[in-house]
Amino acid sequence: MTKTKIYKPKELEKFTAIPNQIFRSKGISMQATGIYCWLFSHKPGHGISVSFIAGHFKNGRDAVNTALKELQDHGWIIKKEIRSNGKYNGYELHLTLGKPVTGKPITENPKQSNINNTTINNIIDNKYENILPHFVKLFPTKYQPRTTATKNKWLKCLDQIERIDKYDLREVYKICQFFRSHDFWADNFQTLLKLRNKDKNGLKYIDRFSDLYNKESKPGSFNKIKGLDFFYLDENFNLFAKTKSGLLTEFHLKQLLSQKDIIEITKYLRSGKK
Repeated sequence: MTKTKIYKPKELEKFTAIPNQIFRSKGISMQATGIYCWLFSHKPGHGISVSFIAGHFKNGRDAVNTALKELQDHGWIIKKEIRSNGKYNGYELHLTLGKPVTGKPITENPKQSNINNTTINNIIDNKYENILPHFVKLFPTKYQPRTTATKNKWLKCLDQIERIDKYDLREVYKICQFFRSHDFWADNFQTLLKLRNKDKNGLKYIDRFSDLYNKESKPGSFNKIKGLDFFYLDENFNLFAKTKSGLLTEFHLKQLLSQKDIIEITKYLRSGKK
C-alpha cells in the first residue's frame, strides 16, 4: 500500500502546519476544528483509533465519532475502507482542504506539499485488533466480549494500559496468564476490564497485579541470599547482589548459589524484572 510521506526542515519538526481554511470555514464546530488540527500534528501513516483520540481529550467516543462525521460531511477528511484478502481491515483517514463552493472535495495537486493530504492509517487501530484475540482466550467463554460495544471496551482498555499506564502489553499478557491460573485470582479475575478498575485502596489492579507478579514469579534462589536487598547486572551482564551487610560479586555468589541458580536469576533480570 502506498503511503503519503511528509518532509519538514528539522527546526520545524516540533511544529505543525495547519491550513488556514479550517479556521475560516463557517458552519463547523470548534470540536471538529480541534480534532482536525490534532490529527494534522501526527506523522503520516500513524496508527490511530477513536479510543486513542477519546483518551487524549475529555470528550467520549460518541463526541469523537460525531466530530469525525462532521469533518467527513464537510469534506475535511475522506475515510477510505481498507480490505485485506477481502476482509475489512480498518480505515485510512485522508486530511484534505475541505469542500469548495461547488460542494465537491478539493482535489490534491500531486506536485503540492503532501501536507494537503496527510494520511493517518487505520482509524480502527489494527495493532490492538490483532492483539486482542490472544487476551480473549485467557478468559472464560461466558465473560469474553460478544458485542461490538464490549469488544471496543476491551480495545480501549489495552490502549489505555499501554498509552496511559505505560505498560508493555507483552508483559501485561504474562501477568494475565499468571493470574488466570492463580489459586485465588483465577475466580476473581475474569475480564480484562478489571485491570483498570481500582481496589478498595484506590490502586489499579494492573499496578497491583504487576507488583504481585514480580514478587511471586521470582526464582526461589532469591531466598537463598541472607539479607538480600536486590540483584542486578552490570553492563557486561555480570551478576551482583546488594545485601544488608554489603555487596556480593558474582565470584561470591558462585560460592553460595549453584550454576543453575545463577543462570535462573540472570535470565530473570534480563527479562526486565527486578
